[in-house]
Amino acid sequence: MRKIIFLTLVMILGISSVSFGKSYLCISEVGRLVTYTDEWSVHDIMLNKFIVKTERNDERMESVKFFDKDYYLCRDGTDVMDKNYKGKINVEKGKSVKGNTFLSCRLTYLKSSGGHVHTEFILDLEKMLFDFYTNFSRSERSLRMTQIYKGKCSEIWKGVYY
Repeated sequence: MRKIIFLTLVMILGISSVSFGKSYLCISEVGRLVTYTDEWSVHDIMLNKFIVKTERNDERMESVKFFDKDYYLCRDGTDVMDKNYKGKINVEKGKSVKGNTFLSCRLTYLKSSGGHVHTEFILDLEKMLFDFYTNFSRSERSLRMTQIYKGKCSEIWKGVYY
């Protein structure tokens, strides 16, 4: 009986990471803010930590958020509330994209707002490196900003998560 219970537990724990996904802690090593008003300028910014959750054995990136905040930077299939000064939502739903060893979560502006990429988090699953950037533009003030983070990731949790 003990052998059956042991084998059942081994099978459940072994299959859970394949079925349910993984979580990664990504820590930035570089943080930059690129701005343009009348000329381009680059500034170092505070480094950040991110939590990335995947599903189906890293086939889909479910979500990306700051380590210490409940705010999602990108979430597959859902709206992220990016409200401009008038209060209307101007981004598409998040989309997870997989290509080779790369997995990303991407938000794009609505076509009426330009259609370009607003936010993208790219995780190289082979090298465990990430790139993250967010674009902001306010044509009313001729202001353009891009936040860029690059760093390393490590797996922190396999299996069922909340």
